Amino acid sequence: MKDTLRIERLRFVAGSAPDQPPLEIECPNVTILVGPNSAGKSQTLREIEAYCSGLEVSSVLLDQIEIAMPQNGEAIDRMMMVYRTEAPQGQGVQPGILWFFRPRSRNNEQELRTQIQSTSFVDWHKNNQILQLRQYFVRFFTTRLDGRTRFELIDPKPTGDLDRPPENLLWHLFKSKKIREAVRKFTEQAFGKFFVVDPTGMTTFRVRLSNRAPKSDTEEQALDDSARRFDGDAPIIQSLGDGVQTSVGLVAAVLGLPDKIILIDEPEAFLHPTLARRVGKVLAKAARDREASLIMASHSSELLLGCMQSEPNLRIVRLTYTGGLASARSLDPTEIRQLMNDPLLRSAHSLRALFHRGAIICEADADRAFYEEVNARMSADDRGIEDCIFMNAQNWQTIPRLVEPLRRLGVPALAVFDFDVLMSKDFASIWQLVNLDAASLHGLQEERASIKLAMEKAGRANCKKLGLDALGSDKSAAEDLLSRFASFGVMFVPVGELECWLKTKIPDRFQSKIG
Repeated sequence: MKDTLRIERLRFVAGSAPDQPPLEIECPNVTILVGPNSAGKSQTLREIEAYCSGLEVSSVLLDQIEIAMPQNGEAIDRMMMVYRTEAPQGQGVQPGILWFFRPRSRNNEQELRTQIQSTSFVDWHKNNQILQLRQYFVRFFTTRLDGRTRFELIDPKPTGDLDRPPENLLWHLFKSKKIREAVRKFTEQAFGKFFVVDPTGMTTFRVRLSNRAPKSDTEEQALDDSARRFDGDAPIIQSLGDGVQTSVGLVAAVLGLPDKIILIDEPEAFLHPTLARRVGKVLAKAARDREASLIMASHSSELLLGCMQSEPNLRIVRLTYTGGLASARSLDPTEIRQLMNDPLLRSAHSLRALFHRGAIICEADADRAFYEEVNARMSADDRGIEDCIFMNAQNWQTIPRLVEPLRRLGVPALAVFDFDVLMSKDFASIWQLVNLDAASLHGLQEERASIKLAMEKAGRANCKKLGLDALGSDKSAAEDLLSRFASFGVMFVPVGELECWLKTKIPDRFQSKIG
């Protein structure tokens, strides 16, 4: 059995709605925080890091954090052996005092070196002194990586006496063939290049990506002519693209250090979709194999899908903050798999809606493009809808197939139909988008039936061309009906169909060409 150290449970301040109880979740190996910008994802990671480091700070988003600790103090002693080191130069050896040092992953990272009594971990565990365990144990196994640090992970790092414990990430990688080969497997699959740590600079370790794997340990790690030629032929990673640097840095950091609580903010930054999916798969597998807690804040559906390939039972939490009100909702991975496996939902890229404030679903791609362009132009003077994704179904009948799963995942989703759909005999699927009790729904159905008769009297062609104006004396009642549907996020084009919005701008003979 592996020694346990992970985030066991999180309780948020907010719930799924203002009148709902706070969200409390059990955390599996992988937890992904999703939602629109400025929803609190990064702040959540910072609050977890502060707690794991033993800092007493006021939390804004998290009400409680529970950590699963090893079963006894001896297990903690065993885990901390990886960080055991000698007393700093100039300090004599003191009986009963142990020193610990964590290698730095970044050049400007604060050094983590401390001393404690040899019996401290056993005593703290026995007495349930959680604060001390957080400060001197959990902190050593916690890391947070964000946009400011991802490029520094594989920057050149100082060398030193290789008989001593490693003092930085590249030093640690240079000494561990197993970890180097794991990172090399990733770079080979992702870029067709081979990860190596070059020691030939003498004073620094440097990361290079070679066109071939080293023929031997000597060629990879020695300082002779053969090793220098091998390293000299391989480009230094800083000369390659941002996506290469950040992905290799993240994978090297997660695989290279024995962290148990790994917090990453937007790991997909600078990564194209295929690479984001590959990185997600590697990171999630590392967390699962290590029985660690990987908690990531992400805006990438591809990264999420990659994580699900390695860890299907991950936890997804959607955070929002709108109008001064926060929400936190746990999403069922089964629902996510439905979005991923349904060809219609997948082709519509419906998973992207998780990362926006809301979604607007149209019946065709031309409709989507039109409304999206109008919204973009209106946004120039702050009249548009902020942070909203526009999507399209195959036809109006398939709009509910996109709207329903998004709403179940907590994404406000609005459906847009042409006016004549109100008179369609296939209207039944739209009723499921209206959240009403049976009695209220029956009343709305009767109103719709009355307007349907008026539309049939006016004729479908006139309804498509004129919308509400085709109904004469029934226009006011139809306006009320459309208003009621709109309150449930079901919109009908009041002027008929999309092209009719433009009839004052474009002559009739050109309208048939729109879309």
